[in-house]
Amino acid sequence: MISLIFWSLFFAGTIDQIGKDPEQSWQELIALIKKDPDSQLIFSEGPRIAAKRRLAHFDALRQAVVSENFDQFIKDMSSCLDLQVDLVKELLLVFPQLEDHVRRFENGDFQEIAFIKSLWKVGLRVTAPTDFGKWLVENFLKDPYLLDWNLVGLIKTSRNFSEISQQITQTCLLHQNEESSFPSLYRLLEVANQFETSNPVQFAVELKSYMELLNTVNRLEPSRIDSFELSKVILQFDQLSLPKEEIRKRLLFLIENAKKFGVKFDQIQSKDKNINSSLKQHSTAVKERKFFLIWIVFWVAVFFIILAIDKIRLSVLIALGMKKAAVKTCKRILQREPSDLKTRSKLAMLYEQLGDVNQAIKEYQCIKDLSKMLRSQDKEKN
Repeated sequence: MISLIFWSLFFAGTIDQIGKDPEQSWQELIALIKKDPDSQLIFSEGPRIAAKRRLAHFDALRQAVVSENFDQFIKDMSSCLDLQVDLVKELLLVFPQLEDHVRRFENGDFQEIAFIKSLWKVGLRVTAPTDFGKWLVENFLKDPYLLDWNLVGLIKTSRNFSEISQQITQTCLLHQNEESSFPSLYRLLEVANQFETSNPVQFAVELKSYMELLNTVNRLEPSRIDSFELSKVILQFDQLSLPKEEIRKRLLFLIENAKKFGVKFDQIQSKDKNINSSLKQHSTAVKERKFFLIWIVFWVAVFFIILAIDKIRLSVLIALGMKKAAVKTCKRILQREPSDLKTRSKLAMLYEQLGDVNQAIKEYQCIKDLSKMLRSQDKEKN
């Protein structure tokens, strides 16, 4: 009896303490079961110790789990890769406050997204509130950093993904005449249509054509384009029924610069009056051949001057699809201006396009931290 009392008191003071190695707690629990199989500690603390032990096996989560630091755990989950393990029961045992965050989100508190959006990686599935799709579209159009890969994962794994998808689509349709929003709307519709078996709405089909054409025009080089290639692009442009002023501007710029290299487009026609007029006009550089060499030298000089300016150079490299060179330029800019959020955003997207997920995650986290710091500084100034 004295021995049992001793072991009960000993384990009561040591099992499942914050900061204690879960493996040590587990071994002490086994010892307690052998010494006092009827101890209440086995039933009250055993499941929690087992949960911490399992969670601590993942290196990315270990420190936060051992210290039971909920905020650190959420931060670590945001940056770690998909674990593909169902750990929901264990999470609720170690961090019971998580259940309140989920309940508040499902009841319509969208600010709770910050706490739960990365937990799909460990099996958490939520039922998004009724207006979530509408809220997502309206806020993503204001904040391009909102829809990160964690939030996309939350949407895809939600129990009512189909309802969210339909609401995203319907809300996007309200902005189908806002050309400046097309890149954001395209990304949202891509997320919404990933698991939809029904045919996408006409706007989504046309928006995809718009984005493909925009990317094609951005890749074309004035010095290398020929009439056949341009005719195909203009045919696609004429078939677009969406607002397309941005593509029109870029096409006009492309045509005018191509003519300076001696390219003629007399046989090409467009339904667009501005483009058609540009195609029929002869370039001054072509007519006056004696000045052609001067023009070439001038534009080459301008080109090298532009390349000497890092930020303009970066835009040129991105437009030409030279992603690796663009990454180097971003890093050079950030050495001088580490708080340049626009450049960091471009760097993160470049890493994502190059398939370097870890670097992209680091940059997105850095952007998030810098944004908080800058907002804090602005509040202090005000």
